[in-house]
This record gives sequence, structure tokens and C-alpha cells, in this order.
Amino acid sequence: MRFREPIRVGVALLGAAAAPPLVIVVGSALMGAPDIAFAIVAFVYALAHAVVLGTPAYFLARRYGGINWWVALLAGTVAGIVPVAVLAFPWSIADLSGLSGACAIMGGFGAIGGLTAWTVWRFFPA
Repeated sequence: MRFREPIRVGVALLGAAAAPPLVIVVGSALMGAPDIAFAIVAFVYALAHAVVLGTPAYFLARRYGGINWWVALLAGTVAGIVPVAVLAFPWSIADLSGLSGACAIMGGFGAIGGLTAWTVWRFFPA
């Protein structure tokens, strides 16, 4: 591992965490008023997902030689869905439509974060 590789991965993780809140701010600004406070909470939440789930996914992909855009997309989607599904499962057995909607939204945000992380990692100077 070169000296710049940890910096590259760190910047990619920050990019992955910043992408979903950016989507939230732009979307809420287009609908009337940007929700900055919610975007800050979303950034912290996305950063936790990126560090706890994205970092091991990166090392697994690097070990098996598969750092591609579709691996990042899949890993980001899983990183968005799994915590929501695990935390909401006991309370949402009766309301699977609510759980599936939350998983779809968080999976979409995870996919955006995963692709952003891959793009930053791929094009950050090595």
C-alpha cells in the first residue's frame, strides 16, 4: 500500500458520506426550502455507514481484485439497506411495505454514496 492510498480511501469515504446529504439539500431546495439541519444529520449517519460498512467492503474488494463501479454500487446499496432492515425488523413485521420503502430509500442513498466513493477513489491522483 502506497502512502497516498489511505488518503485516497479517506477522501472517498468523505465523498460517499457527502453525496446523500447533497441530494437531500438539492431536492429540498427545489421543493421550497433547503433542509440543512436534516442534511447534517444525514451526513453523520452516512459517514457512520461508510466507515463501518464501506471500509470493510473496500478491503474485501481490494483483496479479491474487484474494485469496479458495480461492486461499489452493490456494496453501497447493501450498506444502506442492512442497518435499516436490521434495526427496523422487529417493529415492522406487520408493516412490510413501510420497511420495503425505507430500504428502497436508504438503498438508493447507499448506491449514490457507493458510486461517489468509487468515482473519488478512481480519479483521485495516486
